[in-house]
Amino acid sequence: MAVDVVGVLFLAYFLVALFLSLDARYPIGAALVLLGVSAVILAFEPPWEFSAEDTAVYAYYFLVIGVALRVVEFARKSDKPLAVVIWRKIKRRMF
Repeated sequence: MAVDVVGVLFLAYFLVALFLSLDARYPIGAALVLLGVSAVILAFEPPWEFSAEDTAVYAYYFLVIGVALRVVEFARKSDKPLAVVIWRKIKRRMF
């Protein structure tokens, strides 16, 4: 069974960012940069082995990490359970 090194690195970054309370804007910014790089790679088709699809997948990973960190930040700042806060926000928008 092969271990996906990139997946392990992303998981390690998420755990380090989670425990050290790093700012969630950094992985979201990295995702935006990687999407731009993906567009450039797709437009110019350089002779590298790295493809635009790979950079888009990495951008998605960074985006998921950033959103998860934002949810954790939101939960840490709230004095109520996260489910209660989310339900109240949804209820306000529906009614």
